[in-house]
Amino acid sequence: MRTHLAPLKGRYGFYLTALTCIFLLCLSFACAGGGEEEAEEAEEAGHEADMEHAVAEEPAEMAESSDAETAESSDAETAESSDTETAESSDAEMEESSDTEMEESSDAPRVWFITPEDGATVASPVAFEFGSENITIEPKGDIHEGAGHHHLGLNTECLPAGEAIPEADPWVHFGDGSAMIEMQLEPGEHTITIQIGDGEHVTLDEAGLCTSVTITVSE
Repeated sequence: MRTHLAPLKGRYGFYLTALTCIFLLCLSFACAGGGEEEAEEAEEAGHEADMEHAVAEEPAEMAESSDAETAESSDAETAESSDTETAESSDAEMEESSDTEMEESSDAPRVWFITPEDGATVASPVAFEFGSENITIEPKGDIHEGAGHHHLGLNTECLPAGEAIPEADPWVHFGDGSAMIEMQLEPGEHTITIQIGDGEHVTLDEAGLCTSVTITVSE
């Protein structure tokens, strides 16, 4: 009886050992497969997290870029506004200064040549006519403030203020209060000066009461 059971026991033991090995091998494969699935799931989860992080960062970058553009635009507008205000202020100051100068100039007495113009080429006899403003032109005699008469100088310059104008060449006196004359002049270039003197032929101290022109008399 024992002799028959011994082979059976050895055979069943072999089968049991084989089944145990097969079970352990299957279990090992199952665990390995589960590990790979978990690794893949972990990798997918990491990828999704990266995507979410990127999506979350994109609006922040857009917002930062928008803020920078807004700041640059604001700075540019501020600079442009400042430049405009500066230009307007400068224009206003220049206009005000110009108006003041014109007002002062319009109130200042002066004398000028109506004919001939500076640089003109003319034929002899030459016609001279003078203009004046903000001063009274009157004959020689009594001295009145803001009044005087013309004196024409041929090839000479303005005399200093307070100096008596000679009653001789190269000066011609208009003691009658007139403002025009015709003169015979030699061909060539001439400098003609007109200057206001008071009733006693003394030059006045206003700068605008003497001026000169240069003309050319043709042959």
